[in-house]
Amino acid sequence: MSERRSFADALDARFGHRRLMQELLEDHVVGGARWSYAIGAALTVLLVMQGITGVGLMMVYAPSSQTAWASVHYVTHRLPWGWLLRGVHHYASDALLALSGLHLARTALVGAYRGHRDVNWWVGLVLMGLTFALAITGGRLVWDQAAYWAFKVEANITATTPIVGGALARLAQGGPQLGHFTLTRMYALHVAVLPMLVIATVALHARLRRVHGHAPVGDPGKVSPRAVQLQRDAIVAVAVVALVVALAVRAHGAPLDAPADPNSEYPARPEWFLLPLYELRRLLSGGLEAVATMVIPSIAIAFLVLLPVLDRKRDASLRARGPFLGALGLGALGGALLVLSAKRHDARDAKFQKARAAADERAAYAIELAKAGVPPEGPLEMLARDPKIRGEEIWKKECATCHTLDGKLTDEKEAAADVKGWGTAAWVESMVRDPDDPLRFGRSPFKGEMPSATKPPPGKEAEFKPMSEADVKAVSEYVAAQGKGGSTDAHAAQVFDDACGGCHELNGKGGDDSDLAPKLTGWGSYRWLRAQIADPTGGETYDVEAGHTKYKGRMPAFSKDLGPDVDVIARWLWWRLHGSWPTEAQIAAAAAPPAPAASSAPPAASSAAAISSASTAAPK
Repeated sequence: MSERRSFADALDARFGHRRLMQELLEDHVVGGARWSYAIGAALTVLLVMQGITGVGLMMVYAPSSQTAWASVHYVTHRLPWGWLLRGVHHYASDALLALSGLHLARTALVGAYRGHRDVNWWVGLVLMGLTFALAITGGRLVWDQAAYWAFKVEANITATTPIVGGALARLAQGGPQLGHFTLTRMYALHVAVLPMLVIATVALHARLRRVHGHAPVGDPGKVSPRAVQLQRDAIVAVAVVALVVALAVRAHGAPLDAPADPNSEYPARPEWFLLPLYELRRLLSGGLEAVATMVIPSIAIAFLVLLPVLDRKRDASLRARGPFLGALGLGALGGALLVLSAKRHDARDAKFQKARAAADERAAYAIELAKAGVPPEGPLEMLARDPKIRGEEIWKKECATCHTLDGKLTDEKEAAADVKGWGTAAWVESMVRDPDDPLRFGRSPFKGEMPSATKPPPGKEAEFKPMSEADVKAVSEYVAAQGKGGSTDAHAAQVFDDACGGCHELNGKGGDDSDLAPKLTGWGSYRWLRAQIADPTGGETYDVEAGHTKYKGRMPAFSKDLGPDVDVIARWLWWRLHGSWPTEAQIAAAAAPPAPAASSAPPAASSAAAISSASTAAPK
């Protein structure tokens, strides 16, 4: 025991901690201990939590545009308990902002900005601004879609500032565009510059509070031991920590969107604490946008800064300070209403909800994809190599301008055939029955080129003989079977030869000189689909002459523009059509040279301009 005492005495002789603890415990709280005073202690604990979890995240975070998202993904989904580490850091930041606002409101309510406490009020405002800066810079380090596009919006707003806007935006971005140097600057600010400023500001804030004490509240004659207040501080701090951990556990960490992609579309929204400014900008769009982004925020900040100067009356009662407190209350109420307005507008915006759902789906898929590893080139290269993600992008950019894939009519006056169900007997049957249906050739330049097998052409009703229902079914099954190795149905082959072989070529037989009708050898197969996308006039799906400029509306060749992405879009479209990816055997068959036509096969073809599929496209 004596050795322990001597060691403790030695420490006290060097650091004097006993005297400091004694002074702290013997101190008294004028007006009595209050639960509201514990907000400051909770804020201090949250800052410590941010520091501890932040150091843990620094150990695995890699600040570059190629590695940032991958390192955050690793923490969230691979590192043991990493999800909790990041989740606590994330929700502690939100709690810090919320409690900072509550602390500001309490300080204003009791008039703690008056008199000699004005400097401490200003220091508190600086500290709150630094807290916002920490949240913003930290959020950008994730480098996902949400972080990238939120920063993009904020940079654009900053750029509208008169005179210095462009320079400020470039300074924040690290150049004319968001990229690698944006991350390095945000990282330096978040882990070095801002924490040092926060520590210095907190120390000054605590020192000033120590000098001036709490603002007098309640009965000045009532005095409570500091230990009583410390107990309340501890209870509130523990409750706040428990709430933060509970939120992190409930959400299983912090959210992670898909990797930042400058070339994508994204329903960008800022963080919750910036939503009032975002909604104000939306409501005052047009010529009043500067009022929303510059004038109103500047007035609000100026009011907070000048509050100690404006409120100098001797009477410190709530009634005397009513106008100032009313202005603060209206500002807080306005901010809350703007947040509700933004949420309500988004909830009613079908286009936004659709884009949000698509973004969530992409994020979930990217997260699962990254579990197999992210290439050194970065997560965007990972997505570019994946046919599901890249294929959809190509479809929207290159194919959706002409084709639809959902079997639904659009408002477009000109469009190529809808490809939902392509390769099936049902799709062929719909073409045989009514090729001029709006979902087939009815809105394309090829309307009227292919005759219906069941409907008479105008003016020829008397002599028209429709194909029987049995033959319609038989020939549809026969054509659909070509992509699966062919059919042995002799009757269907004869019906096809009689009704379709005059226009369509099958296995080197049949066809005409119009060059309008597709070749049906292997129609419906993965090979046929890929060849059609690569070059419709390459001789495998259509005759070479079909590429003549006289055929307006012919689908262009994509092999030159897309290169290797021809395989990506072909695989993706096959997956969308069939619900499964092409097999290795199908992919190998598509890459093999064309097989010579089998002379023993029965002649074949279909009806004029089309039992084509994704083949024919409307003019781009």
